[in-house]
Amino acid sequence: ELKKKIAVAQAAAADCADPSKCAAAKLVLIELYGKLETADASVETQTQTVVETKAVVIDIHMHDATKVDPADEPAKAMEVWEDASKELETANKFVEEVTSALEDAHRSGDAEAVASIEAQLTAALQARADAKVKAADAGALVDELTNGISPEERAAAISDAVKVVESTKQTLEDANEVVEDLEKKVTEAKDKEPADEQKIATAEAQRDAAKDAVVAAEDAVEEAAKTALDIQTSHERNVALENARSDVPDVFDQTTHDKKMAGFTRLQTEAQASAETARALVDEITKEMEELVLVAADASDPTAQHAAQKQLDRLQKKLDGAEAAYATGVDHLAELTEAGDAWEAKSLEHKNAQQSAADVSAEIAAKVAAETVALSPGSAPAYAPSHAPGLAPSFAPGLAPAYAPAYAPGPAAAAAAT
Repeated sequence: ELKKKIAVAQAAAADCADPSKCAAAKLVLIELYGKLETADASVETQTQTVVETKAVVIDIHMHDATKVDPADEPAKAMEVWEDASKELETANKFVEEVTSALEDAHRSGDAEAVASIEAQLTAALQARADAKVKAADAGALVDELTNGISPEERAAAISDAVKVVESTKQTLEDANEVVEDLEKKVTEAKDKEPADEQKIATAEAQRDAAKDAVVAAEDAVEEAAKTALDIQTSHERNVALENARSDVPDVFDQTTHDKKMAGFTRLQTEAQASAETARALVDEITKEMEELVLVAADASDPTAQHAAQKQLDRLQKKLDGAEAAYATGVDHLAELTEAGDAWEAKSLEHKNAQQSAADVSAEIAAKVAAETVALSPGSAPAYAPSHAPGLAPSFAPGLAPAYAPAYAPGPAAAAAAT
């Protein structure tokens, strides 16, 4: 608001045709800039307060369960998230331990131990990927419960909206009954001999007013139904988008990838159909309005003109709502398409860069082989006598063959590694 006022004052200060007004505008500018500085500082303070308050709330949920109602859904979700995070940490450590054991097995030259530990590493990598997905899902639920409305609140909002729809429908039924009764009164007044023109005019006026009430009730029913549908549709779109933006598993699986992409195709097809339906409604209302424009502009029949103008007003409201629904549908389709493209790209990146247990084992084997070559007698001639490494004598030819057995795990160590 202050920035808007500053823009106006700047325009006034720039027009110095009247020096007194120009000077006054500059004084107003000085005052407004002072207020803006104060407002900016207030925004910064409030932002910091929000950050600190969120931290306190998270701390309460995470570390002080005694102060949280155990039946509180966000608290339960936070507890699940914490457990999932610990599970992921444990899975990461286990992968490191198995990888270390695999390296020991390669150094020992025990092919059976290598094969056995590779199998363990495959399972460990999959368990870690599953733990990551679980932790991400738990975190997403916490975000939904702490930053948005709860499922119960959403269900209550939908229920309330449906009740409003039923109430407006009942009001419409009552209004239609009133119109029918008044139509009978008008007919009865006209059938009487001699006709009472005053009574007929009164009955017709009452009937016309009742018809206006019916139109208003119809509008209320449409608006209530639209509100209920918007709440439900908004929730469904949010859920679809959240699912679409779910984390990509670290371990690529073709079946999972194909299933996810099929889901994207289905969501995008539904969103496309929804947008096309909204577009068709916009076109239909626009066509109906175009047909009424000439009638509304024709003053030769005041009654028809007035009715057409009222109908145009109603249709304009419908058109505004239909255009908003179409715009929302197009945005939703764009978001789903973007999410699908991003998920597919990341999933294929994982596929291309995926490191399986066999890959890890091959890297370790290459590393051990390189170390063995570097420490073997055959590598010594690569150095000039005066530049030979100081440690070379300790690995003289007579000792070289004993290197691998010296570090080979005994039966107990091999069993432990397995």
